[in-house]
Amino acid sequence: MSPVKFEYIPVEGADTDAISVLEGQYEGLHFHYGTVKFIEREDDQMEMKFNYHILKQPDGFEDNESFKHFAGDLLVYILEQELPSLAQQADYDEIDDPPAELKENLENLKQEQEKARLANAANGTDDSSTSDSQ
Repeated sequence: MSPVKFEYIPVEGADTDAISVLEGQYEGLHFHYGTVKFIEREDDQMEMKFNYHILKQPDGFEDNESFKHFAGDLLVYILEQELPSLAQQADYDEIDDPPAELKENLENLKQEQEKARLANAANGTDDSSTSDSQ
């Protein structure tokens, strides 16, 4: 279940769509995720870092820690919904003699995704996310 209703909106010149929040505290907000990184910490947990750019903001919007948590939770939801389908689309078992590196990278991606999902479920999202909007 999505933490909030949203829709994807195209951004001219960008490779990915932006997010338009349709309800709740951030209704009317349009923002675009930038770089997303998963960093393995010494305790074998995954830390998610990301940046974002505010495209349109409703009256009274504050780019604060509360919004960073909201954006992180939404990003986790999106990744959980979209990445499994992308991985399922790429069935390398049907390719004759796929490169070993390709198979290894896919397996690593699946493992990192699972670690990130478990870490975010256990710990919430990372507070180190930043805005590109300033």
